[in-house]
Amino acid sequence: MPAHREALSFPHDPADIGPAAGMDGAVAIRRSGTRACRAVGADAGRSVARRGRPRGCVRLLRARRRLNARIVGAGRATAVAPSALALVNTLLQAGARVQQRFEQHNWAFCFIGGIANFRWGTPRLTNDLDLTLLTGFGNEAAYASALLDEFESRIAGAMEFALQNRVLLLRTPDGFGIDVALGAMPFEASAIERSSNVELVRGATLRTCSAEDLIVHKAFAARPQDWVDIEGVILKQRGQLHWSQIWSDLGVLAELKEAPELLETLDGIATRAESVVGPFPHARS
Repeated sequence: MPAHREALSFPHDPADIGPAAGMDGAVAIRRSGTRACRAVGADAGRSVARRGRPRGCVRLLRARRRLNARIVGAGRATAVAPSALALVNTLLQAGARVQQRFEQHNWAFCFIGGIANFRWGTPRLTNDLDLTLLTGFGNEAAYASALLDEFESRIAGAMEFALQNRVLLLRTPDGFGIDVALGAMPFEASAIERSSNVELVRGATLRTCSAEDLIVHKAFAARPQDWVDIEGVILKQRGQLHWSQIWSDLGVLAELKEAPELLETLDGIATRAESVVGPFPHARS
């Protein structure tokens, strides 16, 4: 993959950063989709590749959808700043400190969600940090225990919750929520491998997923704000995206979710973006 595109450009007016629309879409993918197959074991990915679908995935997908409503109120961030730009700067600095902790452990990880959207799309206000940490299957407790030694949990029984739902809910010392997805699926491993560092503001270097992987995360989550964010990424990147990778990865996840309409919706958004930035190759193979 060639060097990545222009990174972050904040709006001049803090009012131009729109409010976050509830739970971030990249969080939803972890809770309503890929974790369903992660929870039934590594063979789930191979089952999907064979076009089969473990019954456990179906049950857990439904459970994750019910879980979404519970997590929204689980003490997201409490930090407050006098302006949107000040909040963003404080958040990114907090994210950089979290990254330093992860790097000290030599962990494989990357930021997704709102932090990645700051880099690749149209920045909007968010007040939490979403990461994928590659734990694999069977090692989740060791990783979660190490994190709970370093960060405050946002809920009681955080360890049990993490092992059941594959997401650990933490808080930074300055009050920002941290959602750590305990990743194991091939897409998550690939997204981390493709991730790269960027200095989003002075002194705050963060490792984010690629623009392509951000689109896949958000298309799978498929909240209204996710589609808005996706269009922002497409418009900003102006035809520099690797669409074959996007279609391939999203195709597997859409099959898992039994939602082929995700591909159609993304195709429609890409076509609409062409009317703004001009034609660019994005056809599905």
